Amino acid sequence: MTRYLSIKSKIHLLTMLLIIFTAIGTFAIQTYQMWQDMEERQFTQLQSMTELLDQQLSGYQSLIIPEQLASYEEQQGHLNQQLQPIIEQLLQAFPGYGAGFYSKGLQSIVAFGPNFDRLGLKDIRESSKARIVYDTLRPYRFTSFSQTRQARVLAIIHPIIRDGHAIGHIWANVAAQDFQQMFWQVMLKQLPVFSLIILVGLLGTHLVVGRFQESLSVFLHRVKGRDLDTRGAQQFTGELQEIYTEVSRAYQHISDSEKRFKDVIAAFDEIVWETDAQGCYTYISRDDQQLYRHALRNEALSYHPTPKNYIGHSCFQHVYTEDAERVRSAFKDAINERRPFYDIEFRCSTGKGEIRWYKSSAVPIKNTHGQVLGMRGATRDITHSKQQEEQIRHLAYHDPLTDLPNRLDFVQTLASLISRRQNLAVLFIDVDRFKTINDSLGHPFGDEVLRVVGRRLQNLLPTGALLSRFGGDEFLLVVPDCLKKQAELLAESLINDFHYRPMAVKDRNVNLTVSIGISLYPQHGTSSEELVKNADVALYQAKQSGRDGYQCCQAEMTQRANEKLELEQELRSALKHNQFFLVYQPQVNPETGAVYGVEALIRWQHPVKGVISPFHFIPIAEESQLIVSIGQWVLQQACLQAKAWLDAGHPVKMAVNVSSIQFNQDNFIEQVKHTLEQTELPAKWLELEITESVAVKHLDWVRKRLLSLKALGVNLALDDFGTGFSSLSYLKQFPIDKLKIDRTFIMDICHDSDETVMTEAIIQMAHGLGMRVVAEGVEESIQLDFLLARHCELIQGYLYSPPVAPDQCLALIQSGFSLDSTKAEHVI
Repeated sequence: MTRYLSIKSKIHLLTMLLIIFTAIGTFAIQTYQMWQDMEERQFTQLQSMTELLDQQLSGYQSLIIPEQLASYEEQQGHLNQQLQPIIEQLLQAFPGYGAGFYSKGLQSIVAFGPNFDRLGLKDIRESSKARIVYDTLRPYRFTSFSQTRQARVLAIIHPIIRDGHAIGHIWANVAAQDFQQMFWQVMLKQLPVFSLIILVGLLGTHLVVGRFQESLSVFLHRVKGRDLDTRGAQQFTGELQEIYTEVSRAYQHISDSEKRFKDVIAAFDEIVWETDAQGCYTYISRDDQQLYRHALRNEALSYHPTPKNYIGHSCFQHVYTEDAERVRSAFKDAINERRPFYDIEFRCSTGKGEIRWYKSSAVPIKNTHGQVLGMRGATRDITHSKQQEEQIRHLAYHDPLTDLPNRLDFVQTLASLISRRQNLAVLFIDVDRFKTINDSLGHPFGDEVLRVVGRRLQNLLPTGALLSRFGGDEFLLVVPDCLKKQAELLAESLINDFHYRPMAVKDRNVNLTVSIGISLYPQHGTSSEELVKNADVALYQAKQSGRDGYQCCQAEMTQRANEKLELEQELRSALKHNQFFLVYQPQVNPETGAVYGVEALIRWQHPVKGVISPFHFIPIAEESQLIVSIGQWVLQQACLQAKAWLDAGHPVKMAVNVSSIQFNQDNFIEQVKHTLEQTELPAKWLELEITESVAVKHLDWVRKRLLSLKALGVNLALDDFGTGFSSLSYLKQFPIDKLKIDRTFIMDICHDSDETVMTEAIIQMAHGLGMRVVAEGVEESIQLDFLLARHCELIQGYLYSPPVAPDQCLALIQSGFSLDSTKAEHVI
């Protein structure tokens, strides 16, 4: 306790204690000395009494026993008669004392007092200390039990010496009790002084200790009440002040840590809890009313109204029925195996009947012996996360525009149905001419059309069927337990519904048709990929057959599709490994036989199949967009060849076909310009041939692009004229230099009056617009004569030359052609 007192208080306390201990020590020493002094005085008094008796017996014949007394009793009685009066006389003078005689000859007490009794005249007990001292020749102090007084006494035993021999002994004694009474009577006289000293010391000590106890009581009250302001430490003393300061700082540190802990819990919106080993709550953190109101406001923790309703109750009572056993099992396993559990997800029902999701993690609470007392953990509301997960899952497996299952969901569902090994049908549905709707009415309207199409298809589906949006204007439908006839009837029903019943879209009636391709399991494939691919092949065939119909997959369709896919892959390899080459067909002036220009034509040198005609691979190249890369390669090689001939002194116009896809590329004009700059070919020696199908679309846009090409200095030719929607109006708008009559007209100009009239009209129209005319596919002299008669400027065809290699073509350019009336021969 003293360590908690101030130095001043310690001095006061030590002074008081020193006074007390000094007083007690002094009193003890005085008491001991007084006891010794009184005892010494008593022995002196007793010594005086024995000496007085010895003087009275000096020369006294009573100690001599007459010889006629033969018996022991007679001898003892004789001595008693002689000595007893002397003893009694002495004791009258010294009341409270005792005395007696011992005869050595008789070895017996022969007289004693006070309270004489003849029964006391007997031998000294063998166990008595007196027997030892009765042999002494000197006085002996004796403190022991008195046989004659039957009490403890202080005694002096004095020998009676006669003629140098001890004939007996005299004793004098006082009872120890009487001696003590005398001692305490003396002590009582000094007790007031001693008591005063003790009282002063005790009062001083009480004041010091009382002040400390009062300070300690305040200290404990503040500690228990957590009222630990460091500014209040001055009221305490000594090390108690230091302890208070340390406790205050420790408490502040703990308070800060607790606040941080609560802030972290509040920030993460988690419930911290503890349970016993049976799963009953012993602590729950949501005891802050502000947090509780926040929980109610957000309804995130509304199933935890107040902690008092949960302390002592099972933590499983609000767990959703379907999750309760799993959660309880995880809790018990953690208790039994003395291990934590992490991220247990479960549902709870709120008071409003709402189901919310929670996630809990916990660690075991162990005592010092490792015994698990319960669990301590945290629970977090993950309802929002679960809802987001569900939304993400929905978005991952559903089309955002129509909210139908998407391609991924369809493929997985189809794979699951295939695993049952039951018949099923896959219908690939495409909206006919949907691009026209987008182009004419806009994409927002087209999106709404797709939504309406999706809803209509869903309303027409049989039970158990799954509809999916595959992408763009394509939908996929899988029908379980469906055979070919049923699939065809369903396809026909869908087609008729769209054909005969217009759709209402944004206050507008829209007439749509659909085309459908059908594949069957297991006839047309045993995997999702095969069935979808073959349904797509059948759809392609249905659209090729005129749309607004359906086709069921057939073996030859699949074979053609496989060949097409294989050819596409080989095309990519051909471009990478330079398997393409160019041949050139002359364009001849029939009046002079001179080669005016050449048309560059591509060929494919297949490593296995040999030379492949462009009629076989160009359509595939256009579908796969490879035509862009191939077209650029052709343009580059043709310009290089034209430049080489130009440098050799044989300038000719190099005609290069331009695909509609290539022409529509945003950077096409830049590519042409870059190629001319790179090959250093003057632009006037390059002629670009565009098809009529390109010219009739987006007239203003096409006209601007043609003018941009014309600005570079290149020549422009309109290829395959007459095969499309020929129009004089666009011919007048476009900066066309040359017009090429398609070979289909040239073939029958001498046998079909219609073709003859058409060809004459094209030549006259071109001339009227200031254009030159090239006739393609001229193979007979009669055709040549017809064209010469109508002043067709250039002839291209096998009549002069097939497409030939660069060296052969150069020879033809150099030599030219000589003609007679029946045939054309090139001059070697």
